[in-house]
Amino acid sequence: MKIFIDLGAYNGDTIKLAMKKYPDFDRYIGFEPAPSLYKKAKRRLKKYSKVKMRMLAASITSSKTAKLFLNYRRGAKGILGSGSTLCGTKTSGNINKKITVTVRTIDFAEYLRDNFSIDDFIVLKVDIEGTEYPLFKHLVTTGAISYVDKIYCEWHYKRIGLSKDKHQEVVDSLKSLGYKITGYSTRDEFNNDR
Repeated sequence: MKIFIDLGAYNGDTIKLAMKKYPDFDRYIGFEPAPSLYKKAKRRLKKYSKVKMRMLAASITSSKTAKLFLNYRRGAKGILGSGSTLCGTKTSGNINKKITVTVRTIDFAEYLRDNFSIDDFIVLKVDIEGTEYPLFKHLVTTGAISYVDKIYCEWHYKRIGLSKDKHQEVVDSLKSLGYKITGYSTRDEFNNDR
């Protein structure tokens, strides 16, 4: 089976791009914990039978009480989900530490092991606003990274105060496992494709 998994699915835009880029895939699964964005993505993608949206945040543990820090923009849109994060050290993207929602998280390593076969072909797109670092470390440590065949990632080390050396450690650990990633993508997760 061929599966595209979108962590930080936003409003479903990347899943729509993935359906064009990988039209022969069997399933497209989006994880989006911000309630308003989840609803937008679900509405936008409801006509596609191969798409399944999950209102969950991919994490290193499963919890029903994780705090999601939301961004805030003045004006007609008010509180939005774009750029929201589980990472309490994120300082950019209009994050307001006083505006939070409680969300469910899922241990993504367990999710991969419980729902897929090592023989499946999985493309993983990650845009989770700083939480990509502990997530990738967890996937490598648990061995669940072996379920993933291709990775696209938007990196947020500058936005969470992580040193470039610590960022590079995570990128290098994935490269050493054969993933063709640059570690330079800080704006567009699909620009890793070279």
